[in-house]
Amino acid sequence: MDAIAVYEAVTFEGRHRFVLLLDAIRVTSTIFLRGEIEAMLPLAGLQPRVDWLRLRSSTFWSGLMGATLAGCGWPVLVEGLKLDPLGLGAVLVGGVGLVCASVALATVRKTEFAQLVTDAGVPALLIARARRGVGDFDEFVEQVHQQIRVCKGLN
Repeated sequence: MDAIAVYEAVTFEGRHRFVLLLDAIRVTSTIFLRGEIEAMLPLAGLQPRVDWLRLRSSTFWSGLMGATLAGCGWPVLVEGLKLDPLGLGAVLVGGVGLVCASVALATVRKTEFAQLVTDAGVPALLIARARRGVGDFDEFVEQVHQQIRVCKGLN
């Protein structure tokens, strides 16, 4: 089948490729340290509407949690347990806290998603706006929306 449009997004979680066909969307994703996904979603089963989400990356929340735990752990080690502030334990906890804080700062920006739902109202597909990748996000989402309307006979 010939592709109508192609959009590729590279995010902190991985690389996602969306290929719009006449009656389906082919999704191919490689998710960092998790695996690969390949799926075909028929357009006839999707509602002709787009919901918009703005979410922070799970990497941000992991970094924030690590920095918070290290930020609470370091004073406990130094003041509560009377360890040397430049000793091995305190330096390791402080170093991990700095790395986690750096990760949280690097991923603090929210990512915008276009969400497509099934006729039953269940979220079926999230398309992320990315700074790196192939294709224009807004144009691709509009083409998907129009193709869903065509498949449902609404045009």
